[in-house]
Amino acid sequence: MAKVRLFNYLHGRVGDTTYFTRNGRTYAMQANVNKRKVTRKAAQMTTRTSWSNLVNFWKAFPCGARPYFEGLRPGVTHYNHFFTLNLGSNRIFLTKEMAGNCACVVVPFIVSTGILPPIVVDRDDVGVRTNISLGDLNPLPTTTLGQLSLAIIKNNNDFHYKDIILYLLVRQHVDPTDGRPFISMSRTTLVLNPNSNTPIQHLLHPLEGFAARNGMLAASVDPVGGMVWVHARCTSHNCLHVSTQHMVCNNQALINHYSSAEAFNGACQSYGGLTDDPMLKPNE
Repeated sequence: MAKVRLFNYLHGRVGDTTYFTRNGRTYAMQANVNKRKVTRKAAQMTTRTSWSNLVNFWKAFPCGARPYFEGLRPGVTHYNHFFTLNLGSNRIFLTKEMAGNCACVVVPFIVSTGILPPIVVDRDDVGVRTNISLGDLNPLPTTTLGQLSLAIIKNNNDFHYKDIILYLLVRQHVDPTDGRPFISMSRTTLVLNPNSNTPIQHLLHPLEGFAARNGMLAASVDPVGGMVWVHARCTSHNCLHVSTQHMVCNNQALINHYSSAEAFNGACQSYGGLTDDPMLKPNE
């Protein structure tokens, strides 16, 4: 044992004390052996437990149809800006296990910001419709893309040849085995081309987002979840302009449940409980 202590001393350390020599004199300094204290305060966990809902929502977007925001500063990605716009509102609290299993509750997320006039969306007694006028056209599966495009361009000053209307439909699901909420998302893209003779039935789920109601472009379905239409235009300088849009949802019961204090407490418990509130610590 004496040899061990001598070895440690000669190599500058004995127990929790560090020794060093300066100007011919030997000094002793107590080493800091305190481990880093884990903190899970309410403010931190509010962000941590709601972050995964945004991550899993982003992952559900089809390739080429993810949120887009004009005028971002250099170095800022659309992914980062999506979180900046949406993290502070519509918080959904998921447990650690749910977060790892791609759980998600759709809320009125902002999915685009830009200089084009927004598509106004409202809900009537039947479902969801837009302020895009179709005149006398009532789209059918055999209606051509040219006829639909011409009706939109002719009856709406904001839409031009080769403009794009992107329709995203989000279906909200609940896993029957563990009660985990999750979503599925589909998209339909319409490029306005009055010269096209292709029937709109060639689009993916064409009438889900391109039906007519009272002369306005509307959705023919209204499942539990959310939907959005985005107007996009690519300029001659390869610059993409979009309208500012957010999801229109009809799953308020799930939103209320997973944004509640009960959901927050359960999510915190799954990460080990709050360190600044003994009442919320898990039982040991």
